[in-house]
Amino acid sequence: MKKIVLICHDPGGYDVIHPVYEKLKTSNEICCFFPVGPSKKMAGEGLECSELLLKIKTMIVSDELGMLVTGTSWGNDIEVKCIDLCNSNGIPTVAVLDYWSNYKMRFCYQECEKYIFPTKYFVMDEIAYREAVEDGIDANILEITGSPGLDKYIAISKAKRASDTKKNGDILFLSDPVSDLYGTSLGYTEESVFLDILDVCNDLGRKVNIKFHPKDNEYMRKKYSSYEVAGNLDDVVPKFDLAIGMSTMALLHSYFWGVPIISYQPGLVGKDMCITNILGITKRIDSKEELKELLAGNVSSVGEENRKPLIWEDGKSTDRVCERLTSLLKS
Repeated sequence: MKKIVLICHDPGGYDVIHPVYEKLKTSNEICCFFPVGPSKKMAGEGLECSELLLKIKTMIVSDELGMLVTGTSWGNDIEVKCIDLCNSNGIPTVAVLDYWSNYKMRFCYQECEKYIFPTKYFVMDEIAYREAVEDGIDANILEITGSPGLDKYIAISKAKRASDTKKNGDILFLSDPVSDLYGTSLGYTEESVFLDILDVCNDLGRKVNIKFHPKDNEYMRKKYSSYEVAGNLDDVVPKFDLAIGMSTMALLHSYFWGVPIISYQPGLVGKDMCITNILGITKRIDSKEELKELLAGNVSSVGEENRKPLIWEDGKSTDRVCERLTSLLKS
């Protein structure tokens, strides 16, 4: 029987691909998982990008590869190169989206300056579907499946939420590699945002720490290492009274843990890509003055949204993705 090969590079890709791999393993599907880059570090094992390309080529030649399932990295095209190899050899390819942004640019083959799209593109919900079409993605390849990376957060019971966790931290800044991805085009960077937060906290006598993103650059890590709190995000976040980020997925994760959250994007240029703002869970804070006023008060509860639940909120996204992959493999 041919194998389903699952690959990912970015942390977001790992979040959506790894649970799918774990589920497929328990359903008697023959599958392989090859994380690279930051995902390799998260998994504790994996391949180098050059090794992955060679592995895919070898499996194609030996007629072992039945389907390729990938994450969708931003700023790296290893998954796109693998998709191109499989597309060229008639092997079905599926990409699983992990965040509501850059729908088309994730498939840019950088060396050739062209776009390579998968056979199927699984997206989280109606919001992502609509925005992907608006961004130039062919609706015929899109399918709404939910987000496997969010299942574990949906499953968090109220008894396990952050309100019942012993606190040992005040404010946590959830960093994101904005400068490496967008330069200064958004109107802010992770450093300018952190400096604002630091100034405000110093004025108010509050303490702030940083949880670095796995893809944060060495400049940011070294310069602000004294503020770093290390560890797994899910272990760190519940111990803080408040989490502040820009548009990172970690804000949504923190919300599910019951931690009050703030999206701070001072001087934002262009579209707001923060999903908690889009969902109405948070209201974007645009200025240092507004941030200070908010932090001087009591941000004691997570915002409540009044909206129709989205498909991924049932906590069954991994099951849906696996069922669909099995169906596609047999078709």
